[in-house]
Amino acid sequence: MNESSTMSHTPTSDRERRLDEVIAAYMAAVDHGESPDHAAWIAQNPDVASELRSYFADEDRWNARHGEPATNPVFLCPAKPARAGLRRGQVLANRYEIFDVRYGGMGCVYLADDLQLRQPGRIHKVAIKTVADRNEWLDTRFASEQGVETDKFNTFVARFRREAQNWIRLGHHSNIIRAWWVLEVGGKPHLVLEFANSGDLSSWIGTNRLTLPLCVNFAVQFCAGMIHAHTTTGVLHRDIKPSNVLIHDDRVIKITDFGLSKVFDAASDEGESRLPDGESFVTRGGLGTPAYMAPEQFQNASTVDARSDIFSFGAMLFEMLTGNRLFEGRSWQEHYSLRRLPLPASRSKYPCIPTRLWSLVARCIAFDPADRFDSFETVQTELELIQRDLTEPMPIPIGTESEATENLSHSQRLQAESYSLNSLGLHGRAAETAEKAIEIDPNNWVHWVNLSKSCIDMGDYRRAEGTCRRAVELAPHQAVAWANLGWVQLQLDDPTGALESACRAITCDETFADAWACRGCAENSLGNHDMAVDSLRRAVELAPHDGRAFANLGFALLALDRFAEAMSALQRACELQPDIPLAWLQLGWLSGRKGDWQSARSAMDRHLQLAPESADGWALRAWIFWEGFRDREAARACLRNAATLDPENARARAIAKFIRSGSP
Repeated sequence: MNESSTMSHTPTSDRERRLDEVIAAYMAAVDHGESPDHAAWIAQNPDVASELRSYFADEDRWNARHGEPATNPVFLCPAKPARAGLRRGQVLANRYEIFDVRYGGMGCVYLADDLQLRQPGRIHKVAIKTVADRNEWLDTRFASEQGVETDKFNTFVARFRREAQNWIRLGHHSNIIRAWWVLEVGGKPHLVLEFANSGDLSSWIGTNRLTLPLCVNFAVQFCAGMIHAHTTTGVLHRDIKPSNVLIHDDRVIKITDFGLSKVFDAASDEGESRLPDGESFVTRGGLGTPAYMAPEQFQNASTVDARSDIFSFGAMLFEMLTGNRLFEGRSWQEHYSLRRLPLPASRSKYPCIPTRLWSLVARCIAFDPADRFDSFETVQTELELIQRDLTEPMPIPIGTESEATENLSHSQRLQAESYSLNSLGLHGRAAETAEKAIEIDPNNWVHWVNLSKSCIDMGDYRRAEGTCRRAVELAPHQAVAWANLGWVQLQLDDPTGALESACRAITCDETFADAWACRGCAENSLGNHDMAVDSLRRAVELAPHDGRAFANLGFALLALDRFAEAMSALQRACELQPDIPLAWLQLGWLSGRKGDWQSARSAMDRHLQLAPESADGWALRAWIFWEGFRDREAARACLRNAATLDPENARARAIAKFIRSGSP
């Protein structure tokens, strides 16, 4: 299929729009504390019933995997401790090298170089937004004197994932920061974003750079981005302010943080407070930044609509034009009361602002939503007329994009969306998206790889094998295609085939770490443990930040009874990627074997936090309590858990026999 036919394909079909509307309504119901019945929603929306079944199946699968684990009523698994934040020079997901870290109250943003796209003389930058670790989040709530409810943290993270997905589905627009995909690292979502290189609008306000023509130019661009957001998926911003408007190449504005303001409703309680300047704040109507919030945002979140975003835009435009905040208050009540006043500054104070532009600002910030512009289309039309009357109007930049957003076809956008949906755990929808991409571009091997990833995560290994084979047919010289086939063959208990595929991958690219890791795992499964260690050592040399490669190296060393080396590899694995249950299990056993019972208990607690239904974990925890802490009651309770989960578990039976044979 040629490029022109690809580009002419409509990115969002009527059916997709309809599905987006239904899912947005469903998520809004969840955000308002409801528990919508899946079957009822499917019955009420028969036109997208199959897609909804897939979506709900993904949601159930995600909740089962990542929800709050069930715990023993007597011996509770400890909460997952915070993971140390990344620092400059460290590499995230074996791909993104951090060069700056910016912290906020509920998370942080990493600025990073994309090592996979780096070329001589050219660096590809991205921004990566993530949430706070659990303990950091609780500390924030204590610091702000809000009641701590630990179970809300999971809701907080789940909402971040949902809103990140909404942002991703906005797709490409030159005036919106592109959200590419979500990486799951260390049990937390990390949203990979387009990088803008000229700071945010707040750093321009009050400077000579922000001339009147440029203000109007930026305002027209802003409207274009909001029109795309409101009409494509119906996503509201809810927190428009200068710091959420980034600037690229000194001339293109890009709106950021779509929908994420709503996430923090889960992290804060309603209430009244004094307001630090510029900080987002939760009121009875939801979260926003008080200096820019519409009156209805202070009262009732259900009444917030596009006109609320228009109010915030008007307040921001006033500040752009004058260099001063439109509203200054110390409490939410004071801020709310200020909205009833007319424009607080006389136009005579700002004679250079055209009357028509002043009237536009006044209409945007009308107290009653009915008195405002009804859409950003009407605002943009009026701004364009104002722009024509300026003595030195500035042309709107066309086609100026950041590095990562240039020349994207619809096929490539579907490719990014499929990858992201897989990262979010929405494997059914990821598979559907990959299938759409294949329909458009059936000879693109990456689409087949993405489809295989979805099939693997849904446990459909036979289909995954078929899609991987199609990928290697299309791209026989691509190491990643062969390595993926090898991993699927390992899942299908075909280590010989996996070894052959891994070797083919290495022939394609001797520096591809994943191929060496696959080869090492295949050798280990075949009993060639020394060769497995050699291959896995090569893997960690090539990918020193790959926690799973270190874990597999540790497992291979264990098979050779090289315990000290195995412990070192497993410790590194758990440090790099603390969400590998088996790594914690084996590390706990090795620590106990050394007599370091406190470390053994800590490691086993981490294992059971990740895998609460692990009979092996409960059995080894029993051994740790019995041998290390001389706690009979705890040991026997853990054994009961193990027996309940798996009555035939060999490790539990052996430890039970050991306990019956003597006393501590």
